[in-house]
Amino acid sequence: DNFNFPMEDFVFVGLLSLMDPPKETVPFAVKKCKSAGIKVIMVTGDQPPTAAAIAKQVNIISLKTNEDYKEEGYTSAEALEKARAIVIHGDMIAKAFEESEEEGGKTLLTWVKKPQVVFARTTPAQKLLIVKACQESGSIVGVTGDGVNDSPAIKQADIGISMGISGSDVTKDAADMVLLNDDFASIVDGIEEGRKIFDNLKKTVVYLLTSNMTEIWPFLALILIQIPLPLSNIFMLCICVGTDIYPAISLAYEESEFDIMTRKPRKIDDH
Repeated sequence: DNFNFPMEDFVFVGLLSLMDPPKETVPFAVKKCKSAGIKVIMVTGDQPPTAAAIAKQVNIISLKTNEDYKEEGYTSAEALEKARAIVIHGDMIAKAFEESEEEGGKTLLTWVKKPQVVFARTTPAQKLLIVKACQESGSIVGVTGDGVNDSPAIKQADIGISMGISGSDVTKDAADMVLLNDDFASIVDGIEEGRKIFDNLKKTVVYLLTSNMTEIWPFLALILIQIPLPLSNIFMLCICVGTDIYPAISLAYEESEFDIMTRKPRKIDDH
């Protein structure tokens, strides 16, 4: 072959390799997600070996994958069935949907129900299918991304999360939340803060109910059995304002409980 640049008489000077490691906060953030009952699924455009290696670094995968079982002599179908951690190529998703959408949906649903899942070489349409499959499995789905190709999945998700620095304008418009620091760990911090707020809200409501119910009994006794009021209504209101409001407000600033990130997520209809 003829090239327009020299190919001979070179002197080897050195070898340069590039590495793009995950952020230091991500592995611990993924562990916190797992302890809180939150499943982290990795969906990427990288090749399966690269995706699996990164997933192992950030604690998304800790078990033997279907690729490991294939090396032991299992067929692809047997490896997928046996493995609890799977790495799925985008072509496998396309092949699953070749026969019919119904069969493809069932297959994808089986995959997303595995404990540890990584999808590699996926297209924007396949990302959307993955999100729909997760929702069909009964999960509340949050999707994060920064590219235009992530925007359909982010729009479909129950909560779409875009990167504020590297995220495209289309992705930010489709998202419900924008991360200002582009750090996955911030999502976990937000979950922890949300659980703390919900806990403190319950404490405040329970406190107000228990205190105000006891204060209404004298009035009910007056109505039912004509027992005279020990205090007039205005004095009772003064006691309520003076003794209930400030303790109730203080409960809103309570620190989170130690087990807040080890509880299972609430269902959407839980109160």
